[in-house]
Amino acid sequence: MATAPTVHIIGFGSIGGLIGVHLQCAGIARVVPVLSSPARAALFHELGSKATLDSVHCPETPPLSAYFPAAVSTSDLQETGSPIDHLVITCKAQHTLAALRPVWPLLHNGSTIALLQNGLGVAELLRAEASRRGLSPTLFQGVVTHGAHRDSHWNLHHAGKGQLLLACLPRDPTSIIQAPATVARARASPLAAALLRTPLDAALLPYQQLLPRQLEKLVVNACINPLSALLDCPNGALVPQRELFAAIAAEAAPVLRSAYSALFSSTTGPPPADPDLLAPERLSEKAAAVAVATASNSSSTREDVRAGRTTEIDFINGYIVDLAAAAGLPASAVRLNRALQLLVHALRR
Repeated sequence: MATAPTVHIIGFGSIGGLIGVHLQCAGIARVVPVLSSPARAALFHELGSKATLDSVHCPETPPLSAYFPAAVSTSDLQETGSPIDHLVITCKAQHTLAALRPVWPLLHNGSTIALLQNGLGVAELLRAEASRRGLSPTLFQGVVTHGAHRDSHWNLHHAGKGQLLLACLPRDPTSIIQAPATVARARASPLAAALLRTPLDAALLPYQQLLPRQLEKLVVNACINPLSALLDCPNGALVPQRELFAAIAAEAAPVLRSAYSALFSSTTGPPPADPDLLAPERLSEKAAAVAVATASNSSSTREDVRAGRTTEIDFINGYIVDLAAAAGLPASAVRLNRALQLLVHALRR
């Protein structure tokens, strides 16, 4: 029997804990939670080095409890000098590069990294930093639609069942379309194989099938996250703001369609993705539906603002603004998304 891989997780919060508990309890992997500071790691071990998980969405499911004796802080991890072969990153997008700074010396060309976060743009920054350091790790990206939260410390609650969708990112960012053989090689990755064995409805997709879901989620977040922070309200209170949703989507859709044109056009047959997927009307209605379905939830951006923390807005509305600039579009093409980005930043000043 193959040895279970060692999987380090940066961002051992709600989603990182959900994944880590399932990996550890099933013996799929040896999980090493990487905590933000020595004090945080010490607290984790004082509390028994464990995380518990119950299923709010399915109360009859027995709760799980996983023991993580190898949990470590980022600074202590660097001192060990042990290489990191498999890394899952579930911390917020804006914290990724800082969280990785002490970890880079432990990564190598054979390392595999899975980014499971809101927003887009982190993969490009990570790949650029890796290249600067002479590294070329394999990158996966995912969309997680499970709902999870924690009440105190590492008592986790699986509040809503969703999916964990993965794809291996192409090394050439202009090469969006992946052949079946490429996907098969990605499936053989020990990290991907471990994630696919979790009971989280996980699936490995060709990149051209994951990307449309990422773009849809990006626009939904671009509608809900800044408005919930600016209005200081739960998601459900945004349902009457459909006109604003429509305006945000109307700006975002043509920018995304231009940036990812290979996904929505083809000279040799049907395009890989339906161009109507990015129809502004569809996206704004999707945002409204998500606001209804998560009516009592408070967005991560709102919670960060309320706590005085930096937000992921640069990787949501800011990503749309950056794509427009890279395409040479006038600033007026994304005026509303830029205004929302600046207004959310202003909340912290």
